[in-house]
Amino acid sequence: MIKITRSVFPSTRLGLRLLAAALLLGSGIMYRSLSAWRQDIADDPIKLTIPLQEFPLEVGIWSGVDVPIPDNVKEYMKKN
Repeated sequence: MIKITRSVFPSTRLGLRLLAAALLLGSGIMYRSLSAWRQDIADDPIKLTIPLQEFPLEVGIWSGVDVPIPDNVKEYMKKN
């Protein structure tokens, strides 16, 4: 019969704590690097293949309605 003593548990707990710390640190580094990469992509404006005015208002069974954009929204979008 194998007898497990209490001296095994502190080293196991330490190992688990170090593993948890390493995982948290690694995930934080990965998050920051991916968010910086994503921001680089977000800084580039999206180039449309056709202007929105030429986009059809009917696609299959869906039909759209042209909604005017309020002036305050236009001003905000120009600034930002």
